[in-house]
Amino acid sequence: IYPQPINLIELIGNVVNLYDNEENITFSYHYDPSSDSTFNGDKTNLNSAVGNLVKNAVQAIGSKPDGKITVSLASDENLFRISVEDKGKGIKDEDKERIFLPNFTTKSGGSGVGLSLTYNIVHAAGGSISFESQIGKGTIFVIELPKK
Repeated sequence: IYPQPINLIELIGNVVNLYDNEENITFSYHYDPSSDSTFNGDKTNLNSAVGNLVKNAVQAIGSKPDGKITVSLASDENLFRISVEDKGKGIKDEDKERIFLPNFTTKSGGSGVGLSLTYNIVHAAGGSISFESQIGKGTIFVIELPKK
């Protein structure tokens, strides 16, 4: 049934646990356990959107030693903010404007549907997604979802 109440703390935590199995990557997950983290939306789609960002972060780090991924959930009175930050290779400037386009990929064997799908899911939920990236330093993706 759509939309349904989703506990974002739990959903994001489950995604982090799913991908936290790389020996060279340390995950940290930050959230305020006392804040209301209920979002009304499509749980399957949102799970997929957050999963795509975390999976991409893992792939951006690759086999680099001392990899670090920080996932955060924050909120204010109007919106939830989910961020996924990696200390990976970063996104080249010339790729930034195409990053959410279907079939665009920088990975060999990548299909280019992950970020495009994530973009569509977030926008369908009334939210927005943005990112900042520096070559060699890493990338942070931020999803903002409205509190309805």
